[in-house]
Amino acid sequence: MENPVKIVRYSHAIKFPSGNVTNVQAMFGTIEEVRERAEKIAKEYGAEVKAII
Repeated sequence: MENPVKIVRYSHAIKFPSGNVTNVQAMFGTIEEVRERAEKIAKEYGAEVKAII
């Protein structure tokens, strides 16, 4: 069974609406769902997805 928790690393720090500034983010879902959401976030903030673990 696939672990539903994934760690996403971006190419640079992103300031999220919550005020958190980081280049890593935890997400829940399948690898495909997480990749899709991470790519959308990266594009919005001018970053790249470097790794999903």
